[in-house]
Amino acid sequence: MLWGEVVHDGPTTRELPALVARLAKQRQSPIGYDPASLGALDIIDAIARNHRDVKTVALTTGQYGAACLAVDSALRAGTFAHSRQAPLDAAVEVATKRPLGDGGFGWGRKTSAGNIAPLVAVTIAARMFDALPRPRRSSGILLPSSTG
Repeated sequence: MLWGEVVHDGPTTRELPALVARLAKQRQSPIGYDPASLGALDIIDAIARNHRDVKTVALTTGQYGAACLAVDSALRAGTFAHSRQAPLDAAVEVATKRPLGDGGFGWGRKTSAGNIAPLVAVTIAARMFDALPRPRRSSGILLPSSTG
């Protein structure tokens, strides 16, 4: 079973980096992000400047592709669970796939018919969770991608 939860769905505000950093500290988890997302880079830069004790991790193309495959497989198998959050439901409905690497895929921000930031964020959080050492697994911290 794969679990996902959206902790923020809204505009990027000045308060968002502090919220993400606080959650990372509470959950003792690094913050994962897709370096191809310009929206994520702005937030990561703010966290690096103001919250130096919080670790950030840029996912490689392979890691992101593997995370997309894992979430897509869980969605298709009915083993993806969440709290029926409307933004995540809507993102799953409109998400498209784009080719990545040799046979992989990523979520297609530009080709999707709506905002898929919640799906991208949950996908990255799932990857971060999988990368945690077993005793420390609580939940990965996710960073929404740009909605534009």
